[in-house]
Amino acid sequence: YVTITVTYNVSPPELSPGGVMSVTATTAAASCNILNGYDDTLEERGFCYGTSPNPNITDDNKVTVGNGGGTSFQANITGLSPNTTYHLRAYATNFAGTGYGSDVEFTTTKLLTGITISAPPENTSYMEGDSFDPTGMEVTASYDGNDPEIITSYAFSPSGALTTTDTEITVS
Repeated sequence: YVTITVTYNVSPPELSPGGVMSVTATTAAASCNILNGYDDTLEERGFCYGTSPNPNITDDNKVTVGNGGGTSFQANITGLSPNTTYHLRAYATNFAGTGYGSDVEFTTTKLLTGITISAPPENTSYMEGDSFDPTGMEVTASYDGNDPEIITSYAFSPSGALTTTDTEITVS
């Protein structure tokens, strides 16, 4: 008889730091690349997150992306709280263990609950062909659980020449 010993020299996957591509009040889109340790032995990959640094798959929230399909992966993380700082790490697990990307910190935006015109524009009367002029107008944004703020960056429509059918201006 001949005994053949097969030795695997496999370590947990190594991941790029990962990143957060976009953030809203309650969601974040994350992405990551597996640098090595990716083969048919990959059991799971995804992102873990929490409000403390260096989240892990045992103690924190996680979003599982699957176990295959290439070396890069993305996920949408939902159910986050507005105006909160989170920490996120990508992870991948093979039979040798779990590898993590670097800790990435991000903060969700405030949850906008309303926009009001707190001071009207200087000109409130227009003729056909005129364009709306917001000079003097003050716009206030209200956020869930926060004090209202005067905002200086906003859009309005219609933005071109007014017609006789234009009876209101929409601010967003």
